[in-house]
Amino acid sequence: MLYSGLIVDNTYQIIEEIGSGGMGVVYLAFHIRLEKYVVMKKIKNSNANIAMLRNEVDILKGLHHPYLPQVYDFIQYEGYLYTIIDYIDGYDLKCYIESGQVFSEGQLIKWLRQLCNVLGYLHNHTPQVLHTDIKPANIIITGSGDICLIDFGISLSGSDRIKGVSREYASPEQCYNVQCISSGCYEECVDLDERVDIYSIAATFYHIMTGIMPDVYVQQPKIAQCNTGYSEAFVAIIDKCMETDRDNRYRNAVQIEKALDNMYKMDAGYKKYIWVQLIASLLAGVMIVSGAIMTIKGFRSKLTEEYESQFNSFLQTHRTGNTVDTIQQGYRLLNETRYASVMDENTRALILHTVADGYYNSEDFYNAAYYYKQAVEHSNDPQNIQLYYRDYIFSLVKNNQVDKAREVLAEFMSRYPDSQISVLVEAQIYYKNKEYSAALNKIQGVLPYLSDDTDSLYSAYLISGDCYHDTKNYAQAMECYSNANKIQESEETLRKLGNAILVYANTVNKVSLYTDAQNVFESLCTYYTPGVDDIFNYAQCYLLCKGEANYKKCITILEEYIAVYGEDCRVYIMLSIASDALNDGKTRNYCTKARTLYNSISAEEKKRIDAESMNQIKDLYKKHCGGLW
Repeated sequence: MLYSGLIVDNTYQIIEEIGSGGMGVVYLAFHIRLEKYVVMKKIKNSNANIAMLRNEVDILKGLHHPYLPQVYDFIQYEGYLYTIIDYIDGYDLKCYIESGQVFSEGQLIKWLRQLCNVLGYLHNHTPQVLHTDIKPANIIITGSGDICLIDFGISLSGSDRIKGVSREYASPEQCYNVQCISSGCYEECVDLDERVDIYSIAATFYHIMTGIMPDVYVQQPKIAQCNTGYSEAFVAIIDKCMETDRDNRYRNAVQIEKALDNMYKMDAGYKKYIWVQLIASLLAGVMIVSGAIMTIKGFRSKLTEEYESQFNSFLQTHRTGNTVDTIQQGYRLLNETRYASVMDENTRALILHTVADGYYNSEDFYNAAYYYKQAVEHSNDPQNIQLYYRDYIFSLVKNNQVDKAREVLAEFMSRYPDSQISVLVEAQIYYKNKEYSAALNKIQGVLPYLSDDTDSLYSAYLISGDCYHDTKNYAQAMECYSNANKIQESEETLRKLGNAILVYANTVNKVSLYTDAQNVFESLCTYYTPGVDDIFNYAQCYLLCKGEANYKKCITILEEYIAVYGEDCRVYIMLSIASDALNDGKTRNYCTKARTLYNSISAEEKKRIDAESMNQIKDLYKKHCGGLW
C-alpha cells in the first residue's frame, strides 16, 4: 500500500488513496515534473501479462480527445503494476443518480452527443478501441459540465472475447461470453463490436431517466412506461440503443447522432402530420379545385395566426430571461412540422439563435455551439449571419474548442473581411489564452466603431470586464459589467456584475458596495434562474451588510437553500456566523454540522472555503462547542 508523501519512480508524489474498484486501488498523486495532479491505478492482477498490458497502455497513451483523460505512463513499483492517468476534477454520474438528481432532456442530449463523439473517435481508431465498461461510475461530469469517459483498464479490441463486465450495464453479448467462459465453452464466445458500448450507454441513460437499475437478466419496463417526462423521440433513441438483439441497435455512434439530428421526425406530432397529409392527398383527387383553394387559404390563414402567436410568446419568454422555457418553446417551434410552410429560413435561424442564447446563458456551451452553427447555416440575412457567426465562435472558445474557433473565424473573415465583429472574436480568443492585454487592446481599437451596434458593444464590455476581473482590476470590471447590463440585463451580466462588486467590496471593505451587490443578486434570484453560488453570494451580502434584519434574512435564504440543494459545509459556516451575531441559540448546532461536513468533503472542496471564514468558524467552534476545530 502506498502512503501519503511517498515519491514513486522519482516522479509521482502520493497524496492519498481515493478509491478502489474492479481494476485495483486508485491513488491521487502529484506529477513533480509536470506540476499537475494525476491518478495512479494499481492493477489488481499481479500475474497479468506485462507485455500485453504495456502494449494496451501504449495504445491508450496515443489517444487524445477532449472527452478522455490522458494516459501518461505504465510503471512497475515494488512488484505491482500502475497506470498513470490525468486526474479529472468532477463527480461521476453514479453520484448524481444516487442523490436523485433529475436532468433535463437538453442536458442528456448534450452528454449523449459528447459520448457519441468520443465513441466515434475510439471505434474508428487504429487499432480499434472498445471501452466495454461504460457505466455511470465511469462517466465524470467536469466542472465545465462536459463528460469525461474514464477507466480504460478493461478496454479491448473487437477480436478479444471478454476481460470483465459490470452486470447492470453490460450488453447481452458480453454477459453471454462470461457464461461461456465460466462453463469452459470458449469456442461459443462471440466477437464484440461497437454495439457493446452503445448498449452500455443506453443502459446508463435508462438508469438516469427512470431511476431503475438496469439488469440484462431481468425483464424491466420500457422508459415510455415510466412516465419520465422525456420526449417520445428521445426515449425511442435510447430504447433502440438498448435492444437485446444487437442487430436491432444502431450500428455505430454516427447513426445515433443522425437520429438526434432528426428527432422531430420521430415525434408523434410529426407522424400524425404525415398521416393527415396522406389523407389530404387522397381527398384532393375528388375535391373541387375552387373549394380546395378556399379551404387551403383558410387553413393557412389560421395556421399563420397560430404560429405568430407561438412565436411572439417565445420571444416574450426569452426577454424575461427564463432560459429553460425559452429552450423548450423554441424546440417546439422548430419541431412543429405544421409551421414549416409559414416559417421562412431567416426566422428559423432567429429561433435557433435564441435557443442557442438560452444554452449559452446557462453555460451549456456545447449545445450553444450546436444551435449557433445551425443558425449560421439557415440564415441568409447578411447582418444577422455575422452575429450568428460571432456567437458560434464565442461558444466554441467557451467550450475549449479554440482550434475549431480559429477555423470558423478564418471562414468568417473570408466572407466578411471588413467586419468589426472579427476583432471581438479575436479578443475573445486572446482572453481564453489569458493574453489579457492583447484582448483589451483589440477591444479599445474597435469601441469607437460600435456605438450604433449595441449587440457587439455588449459583447465588448463583457470581454473587457472578464479581462479586468481575471487580472484583479475589480473596479474596472464592475464598470464594464455595469455598462453591459445597461445595454441588456441578463442572467449573465447580473452574475458577473454581482461577483465583481462583492469581490471589490471585500477588497476595500465598503458597506455600500455590499448593498449594491445585494441588489444585483436580488434581481438575479428574483427574475432569473440562479445557480447555487448565486444564492450563496446573495445570502453573504446580507451577512456582510450586518444588522439584525440582515442577519435574519441571511439565515432565511440559507435555510431555503438547504431545503432545495441539500447540506453544504460553506452554508453551515455562514449560518454559524449569522446565528452567533444574532445570539439566537442555534450557533452550537450549526457549528457542529459545519465541522461534520467539513471532515467529509474532499481536499479540493476545502480549498473553496476562504481563509477568513475558516478562522471565524474555528473561533466559533471553540466558543460554542468547547473544543478545537
